[in-house]
Amino acid sequence: MSSVFWKIPKNIFEIIMSTVEKILNLVAQSGETNSCIEKKLGLSNASFHAWKNGKAKPSTDAIIKIARYFNVTSDYLLGLSDKPTS
Repeated sequence: MSSVFWKIPKNIFEIIMSTVEKILNLVAQSGETNSCIEKKLGLSNASFHAWKNGKAKPSTDAIIKIARYFNVTSDYLLGLSDKPTS
């Protein structure tokens, strides 16, 4: 019986930081600035910076917006899948 649960980090902080790392990598690969993408997605200014420094965490709404913008799945961003697209 196959299960993805063995891939999930045990610590919620690890999950959040892994998600933030993936988001920041997508931003860097896009060639756009953090503030440009934050503005396009309707996120507050410096959201990515706050997430990176652990001062805030991405909301469910933000994760969905980011997944749609970069054409990846939310499962990928959350570490539930190694495949960026379904």
